[in-house]
Amino acid sequence: MTLSSRENNEELYAIIERAKTLSLNDIIRQTKVKEISEKENHPQNNTSHKNPLQKQSISSFLPNELTRISPFFVMSKFEMGHRPLEKRVCENSWGKMEIQGERLSIFDEGILLAILRLSLLKKSSSFSTTINQILTILGTSPGRNTYHSVWSSIKRLGATTISLYVKDEKKESFTHILAGGICDDKYNITISINRFFGEMFLKGLITNIDIDFRSNLKGDISKALYRFYRSQPANYEIHLQKLCNAINLDQSQKKFRLREKINKALNELKMNHFLAAGIINEKDHVVTKKGEGVKV
Repeated sequence: MTLSSRENNEELYAIIERAKTLSLNDIIRQTKVKEISEKENHPQNNTSHKNPLQKQSISSFLPNELTRISPFFVMSKFEMGHRPLEKRVCENSWGKMEIQGERLSIFDEGILLAILRLSLLKKSSSFSTTINQILTILGTSPGRNTYHSVWSSIKRLGATTISLYVKDEKKESFTHILAGGICDDKYNITISINRFFGEMFLKGLITNIDIDFRSNLKGDISKALYRFYRSQPANYEIHLQKLCNAINLDQSQKKFRLREKINKALNELKMNHFLAAGIINEKDHVVTKKGEGVKV
């Protein structure tokens, strides 16, 4: 697969540079630019607080649409080891997504977040990096099969096509998640991201994702819920079925198992101070309140 041209690199660089000089009257865009592009240059004076959300962290982003209509699935180890090519349709109240390729896991989402972080740091849509650098961003130590897993994930992201229809905007778009990649040897790689992500960044249609915080979460469902709730209001109520649709959690299992798994993930988010409260009430509505200090 060929990489983006030099013009595409310069284009994303120009996008990010323009985003940095947006009008001060555009509060939403200015906030996103500051959170994602400049956070590492303004460390907090006090990072000793126990709440991990108040410490300096590594930020990445996802387009708002991909936090609610996601191509990433909660998968078992067996499912991750057996991924046939497939065509799936995910539909919920926010829109519809058609996905073609190998099924993408929460691990693949983490790899994409690290790649998008690197694209911001390097100010380019096509850049050279190492698998070690990706692992460092994710807070993961190299292991026996780590390098193979990361490169396999990058190839999956590049081969996956998504067609997205957003109901509020009444428009449909399709794209490959990654435009391409080259592995020079076991460790050095060159990656090209799709311009779709740069355009969403420029328009301010993005959700900030704290990679450090996400990496500290143990459960894949917890990570999926974190992604979803990052783009939701501080106080939020949603039906259990609708929430499961949004995070692609298999609903063929019995209802009490779903409640059990969602409750476990909510408890982990509460223990890590992202949520101050989170319950499933008698109507099967999931009611949440974000923790103190969490940016909405």
